[in-house]
Amino acid sequence: PSAATTAASGGRFWTFKAQALRLTIGVYCPKTALGQPQVEVLLFAHGLLHVCGGPANAAGLVQHAPLNLARIIDGLPRPVVLVVPEMDWERHRGAHPLSNPAALNGVLAEVLQEVGRVQGGVAPSLRTLALAGHSRAYSFLGPLARAHAQAPMQQGALAKLAEVWAL
Repeated sequence: PSAATTAASGGRFWTFKAQALRLTIGVYCPKTALGQPQVEVLLFAHGLLHVCGGPANAAGLVQHAPLNLARIIDGLPRPVVLVVPEMDWERHRGAHPLSNPAALNGVLAEVLQEVGRVQGGVAPSLRTLALAGHSRAYSFLGPLARAHAQAPMQQGALAKLAEVWAL
């Protein structure tokens, strides 16, 4: 895992390699979520970064223009942990492996463990999950929606799915 960096707002950002899918995952834990026993998770999947003229990795999406997602998360009054997987679209053609409900549950379980590790304590439990996507994220959200009847959709983090946003 990379070292966690502390933002000016007091939040922490880091990346780690999720074992469930071998994806690099960016995690931003704002000050309101640090040390909380229960958090909400917002997973933001960005499509083709070069098309939008944005940064090329999770750190850029979270910490820099044009999105600067950390600034948005910092403005929330609730303990929301932002999760930004680096989708690696060159390697994944068609449906993205993250759209497999069991794999997504595995990645999100790893994220909560990582939050606990970085905080130096116990992993928080999940209150709710929101999924958001932009650009080619349809290769993640579409197949996941079609998997709605699979058992893993009612287990793990996906059992707490409250919102899905397509931007």
